[in-house]
Amino acid sequence: MTRETQPLLRGSSGGNLTNDDDEIIDGAYTPKHPAVINGAQTQIYLLLVMVAGLDFTVFMLNLPLTRVYESIICYHYWAAVDPGRFPDEVPEALCKGAPVQEELAIVKGYEMLFMSLPGMLLALPYGYLADRIGRKPVLMLSALGLAASLSCILLICHFPQLVPLRMVWAAWLLTVCGGGASVVISLTFSMLTDLTTERERATVFLRLAVAILIGQAVAAPLASAMMEKLGTTLPILVAYSIGLASCFLTVFTTETSEMRSKTEDDDTEEGIVMDAEITGWIAKLTDKLTLVLKSLSIVALISSFFVNAVGTSANNIIVQYASKRFDLSISQAGNFLTIRAVATIFAFLVLIPLGSRLLGRWFGIQGSVRDLWVTRATVLFIPVGFFLIAAGQSQGMVAGGMVLTAMGSGYSNLMRSVATGIVHPSRIAQLHGVITTVETSAQLVSGPCLAKAFSTGLRDGCIGLPFYLGAILTALGSTLVWVIRIPEAVNHGDE
Repeated sequence: MTRETQPLLRGSSGGNLTNDDDEIIDGAYTPKHPAVINGAQTQIYLLLVMVAGLDFTVFMLNLPLTRVYESIICYHYWAAVDPGRFPDEVPEALCKGAPVQEELAIVKGYEMLFMSLPGMLLALPYGYLADRIGRKPVLMLSALGLAASLSCILLICHFPQLVPLRMVWAAWLLTVCGGGASVVISLTFSMLTDLTTERERATVFLRLAVAILIGQAVAAPLASAMMEKLGTTLPILVAYSIGLASCFLTVFTTETSEMRSKTEDDDTEEGIVMDAEITGWIAKLTDKLTLVLKSLSIVALISSFFVNAVGTSANNIIVQYASKRFDLSISQAGNFLTIRAVATIFAFLVLIPLGSRLLGRWFGIQGSVRDLWVTRATVLFIPVGFFLIAAGQSQGMVAGGMVLTAMGSGYSNLMRSVATGIVHPSRIAQLHGVITTVETSAQLVSGPCLAKAFSTGLRDGCIGLPFYLGAILTALGSTLVWVIRIPEAVNHGDE
C-alpha cells in the first residue's frame, strides 16, 4: 500500500503503530533506540520545558524590547525635532506622542510579518523533511535559526546609531534556517502526538499550554519588576540566556517518528519507493494536501485557526495600547499581560476541565467530540473580550476584556487535539504543517493590518480601532468551528 492510498480517517485501517521491539509503558510510547534522555514521559516533559522556555523568552523580551524600540524611535524623533536637547536618552514620558507611537506600531506590526514569513513558506517543506529524516534534526535546525535571529536583533538594538531599527525585520529572515517558531510548535505537537495515546493527547496538549502560560505569568511581572528597578538590560540578558538554554535542550530530544515509520508491513517497500522518488517530493506533498483538504470539516478546522492568529497579533500591541491610553510606562502596562496569563491558567486548569467533565457526565460525550463542543463554547468569549478592550474607558474594563479573551485561549490546543484525532497517523506531521501555515499566513495579514489600524486610530482619535477590528475578525472566524463534524468512526472510537 502506498502512502497516497492510505485511509485519511483514523480507525479506517488497522495496523500496528509501533515497532515490534518498542514498548508501551502506561499507554505512552517508548522508542527502541533512545537518545541521550530516555523514556516517553521524560521526553514529554522535556518538550514541555523547551517550548515553555522559548515562550518565556518571548514574553520576557516583549516588555524591555518594546521599551528599547520606543527609546530608539523617540531619540531619533527628538534629534530631528529639537537637536541637542537630549544627548543621551529621552525620558519615557516624552515618548508617548503620536509620531513615536505610530512608528513603534509599524515596527512591531511588520516585525510579526517577517517573523511569520519563513514559517508560512517553509512549514510544509520542513514538515515533509521531518517525516523523511526525522523530527529531531529539523527541530534542532529550527532552534538554531531562532537563536541566530534573537542574537541579531539584540545586536541591532545595541548599535542604533549604525543600524536602522527596521533592520530587526530582516533579522527574522534568519529563521529560514529551520522555519522559526512556527515549525518548532508544529514539530512539538507532532512529537507529543507520537508519544501519547489518543485518549491522553488532549490532556498533554493542555498541559503544554499551561506550562507556557505559567512561564508567561512569571515572565511579565518579572520583566516589569526588573525594568522598574534596573532598566532594560538585565531582563533582556536573563530572557536571552533562557532562550539559548531552551534551544540547546533540542539536543537531548529523542526521535519519535520511528513509531509511525512502520505502521504496516508494506511500509518498508513504501520507504524504498519514496527514497527512489525524492526529486518528486513537491508533487507528493501536493497530493497529500489534496487528500487532507477533501473533507469540508478539515477545511473548516484548519481555516478556523485564523482566530488564534488574530488573537496573537492583537495581544502583540496590548502593552503599547495600554501605555498610550492610560499614560502608563511600558513596565506598568505589562501588568495586563500578567492578568491575561493568570486568567488563562484558570481557564486551562478549571474552566476547560470542568466543561469537559460536565459534557461527559451529563451528555455522555467523549473524546474528540467533547473537545469540539468545549471549543465551540469557549471561543465565543474572544470577540466579546476584544470589544471590551476596544471600548474600555478604564483599566478595569480593559482588564476584564483581557480575562474574557483568556477564556477562549484553549482554542488552539483543543482544536489541534480534534485535528489529530480525525486524520490517519501518517498524516499528522503534514496536518500540523498545514495548520501552522494557516496561522502564520493569518499573522502575515493581521499583524500589519492591526498595526496600521492602531496608527490610524491614533490620528483619528479612535485608539481602540485595532481591537474593534479584532472583535469582528474573531467573530467571523469562530463561526467556522460550528461547521466541523467528527466522523462516526472517530466518534465511536472515542467512546
